[in-house]
Amino acid sequence: MSLIKLNALEKIGSVAEDGELLRTKAVAYLQSTDWQVIAKYERARPIPDDVMQKRKAALDIVSGVSNVET
Repeated sequence: MSLIKLNALEKIGSVAEDGELLRTKAVAYLQSTDWQVIAKYERARPIPDDVMQKRKAALDIVSGVSNVET
């Protein structure tokens, strides 16, 4: 028989809390890279591919698009 110390357990978080944290981080990333999108349209300055990929993923999270690959 093994004993579990309940006071040592900590709440990791609910799925809803994890989803909200992910959405918050996605919004923050979009805000931090918005200047690159503006520079593209105002000055024809290219946006790095990695930034475009991360922005697309962040936009999918914010807009609630399910991105399931099979």
